Amino acid sequence: MCYTHYMNVTASPAYELHFDQATGQLYGYIANCHADKSPSDKAHSEKTGESIRKTPSGLHFQKSLRDGGFEHFYLEPSQVAIFLRSVGNQTPGRYLLGERRDASVDIEVSPDELTAWLKITPAKGGTPLSIESVKQKMAEKAIDAKCLLPDILDKIQKHLNEEFNLLFAKGKHPEAGKSAQFERLLESWVELDLDAAAEGAIDLHNNFKFVNVEPGQKLLRKIPASQGEPGRNIFGKAIPSMPGEDLEFAQPFEGVALAENDENLLVATRKGHPIFSSKGVKVDLVLSLPAVDIHSGNVDYDGSIFIAGDIESGFDVRASGDIVVKGRVAKSNIHAGGSITIHGGVLGDETSNSSTRLHCEGKFHARFVNSACIYSEADVHVDEYLMHSRVSAVKGIYLGQEKGKGRIIGGYVSSDLEIVAKSLGSEAAVSTLLVLGAQEGKNVKLEGKVALLHRRHSEHQQLKMILNKSSEAVSEKLGRVNLDKLTKIRNTVVALESQIEKLEFEVEELKGQRRTPEVRVSGTIFPGVKVNIFGQAWLCETETRRKLVKLIGSRVQTQEPEN
Repeated sequence: MCYTHYMNVTASPAYELHFDQATGQLYGYIANCHADKSPSDKAHSEKTGESIRKTPSGLHFQKSLRDGGFEHFYLEPSQVAIFLRSVGNQTPGRYLLGERRDASVDIEVSPDELTAWLKITPAKGGTPLSIESVKQKMAEKAIDAKCLLPDILDKIQKHLNEEFNLLFAKGKHPEAGKSAQFERLLESWVELDLDAAAEGAIDLHNNFKFVNVEPGQKLLRKIPASQGEPGRNIFGKAIPSMPGEDLEFAQPFEGVALAENDENLLVATRKGHPIFSSKGVKVDLVLSLPAVDIHSGNVDYDGSIFIAGDIESGFDVRASGDIVVKGRVAKSNIHAGGSITIHGGVLGDETSNSSTRLHCEGKFHARFVNSACIYSEADVHVDEYLMHSRVSAVKGIYLGQEKGKGRIIGGYVSSDLEIVAKSLGSEAAVSTLLVLGAQEGKNVKLEGKVALLHRRHSEHQQLKMILNKSSEAVSEKLGRVNLDKLTKIRNTVVALESQIEKLEFEVEELKGQRRTPEVRVSGTIFPGVKVNIFGQAWLCETETRRKLVKLIGSRVQTQEPEN
């Protein structure tokens, strides 16, 4: 069946709109206006101007659509433009203008099956959408009703006649379990309260107490790993979670033991100084000295050392634990298996900072550092200033965060994590170099996991090849011994597959924990300061204040800190 609407346009030929119900398509029809005219009629028309070409206006065309009931149809703009020009040019023919379209609804499910989106296309002159048809579409996809967002059907009802995309169903991501953690129950050092009523001047710098423990004292508690929470996709299917890694206390236990009624608690078994590692603690016997000088000679001690005075120039100090110096350190070499704390500061040789070297596997803390070489496998903390020194830290470097001026002047300062100071450089534009991420963001733990994962893949592949070759042999000819070996190999393959799955999860987790190092300055950055992050450099050419220097894209840039 075909519906037709007739439209007369002044000074132009008539045209008609035809709707083909079978195909749902709308056509424009232009008749041949000269077909039935005689040559004299045509000449008269040309003489009187009746054949002047004129394209009908959009208003005429819109009225024609309304009169025919086609105003809500889908129309192709380019086809309509051609048709209207053809009317003006008196070009007879049949022109496709558009079509009647029913409303439609589509559901798109994300690849991980954790979200579903609803796409509604409204009707264009056709059958409108109903909430029942939407529900039927959801039922066809077998979407779990528990995963529908709150009040989603009411929201859909309001937008049935609009074109829009809507997130309507959401599953639950599995929550990985937390690995076992170790909580310190005390610190190796405590800061003493200053007595404002005491006679004489008050020392405002690094007033700490060297902590000793007694037998039976609680030191380190293990918080066991958790199993995590399983997830659920939008179809109601459970998604298993990855349990956290269970870690054990580091052994051997030196001066400590498990508590009698708590296997997750370490207590001291002797009097001494507690030295903490990432997964354990030991109690060292402490060596106390009034000073390191000609009377003591060089010191090499398996444990922690407390020095009440100075370390004089030319003497070396080595300890497997912590080193605490209440006085100053002159030109010397110091190495600690734990942390180094120097209340009076470090004053090396101004002609060569390499003549004064301090290395610690734990945290380094000093009042000031001048003309020295410092390396810490943890953090470096300096109250007043780092001047003309070479300082490197695996973690962060912090200047004046608790007290002091917090300045870095000259030298070379390197950190894999962050550098935080109150000011950088000086008014004299002293060359000061800060380097971050020198190893291109190297993560030792991540690299170790990746290497182990590669080895397990290789072992798994080799064992699978052995099994494939053995399966080609006749089992009766293998013998009892060989059959037992094959059983062990199969068990090993299964165990390797479990390890590989766990390692792959751990590698992805470690990759997500990586962060880009940065420099934070709360005060002034002077000209002459250069910051290098992952090989990309930024040079301060004009004095600036309160900046965050970080790698943005492939360039090192500055920006205002958030707080």
